[in-house]
Amino acid sequence: DSFAVGDKVMYGGQEMTVSCGDEDEKFYRPHIKMKPIDWFAGITAIADALCISESLTKLHVDDVDLPIKQLKGTDPVDSLKLSSKNLGHASAVVIASCISANTSLTVLDLSLD
Repeated sequence: DSFAVGDKVMYGGQEMTVSCGDEDEKFYRPHIKMKPIDWFAGITAIADALCISESLTKLHVDDVDLPIKQLKGTDPVDSLKLSSKNLGHASAVVIASCISANTSLTVLDLSLD
């Protein structure tokens, strides 16, 4: 789906508003502002949506473009190196959600994160 700035989006019974980032942000583009729900509920909602999205190829989390198709297994790889990227809690939730049904990935390197 495509949303315009100001649109209201419902997820899990919570209303969210599409907004733009600050002009000085690295990636200035419309995004969904996840208030008033808490941070964990917001990232979990994104992770849940990733499970059903067939078109999303990358997700920028914790200043890293996560390779969603490889993590999900729709672009199968047997190993993936995400070491030394300073991944945080948000990335962990997204990665865990994506790899839950991946049958091709046998090695996921998250060392030094």
